[in-house]
Amino acid sequence: MRTRAIHGASAICDALRTALDSGEVDSAVSVYAHLAEVLFLQARIDELEKCLDDGRRFAEAHGLGSLAPLEVYQALLSMRSGDP
Repeated sequence: MRTRAIHGASAICDALRTALDSGEVDSAVSVYAHLAEVLFLQARIDELEKCLDDGRRFAEAHGLGSLAPLEVYQALLSMRSGDP
């Protein structure tokens, strides 16, 4: 089961690279949100933190402001770690 879960995240990472490489901003935003969800559900916290940071930087670089799905996972991560 764990192997399939890791493969799922790997496939999402591949989709993110494809979206970023082809300049598909909307697709990349969607993939960042899906990746954050998978990483959160798998409790891959270090990778989730990097995903959230990268997603926020991407959004800022493309004038998108904040991304609500990423903010949700940031809030869940903060709750999980006991931060206010």
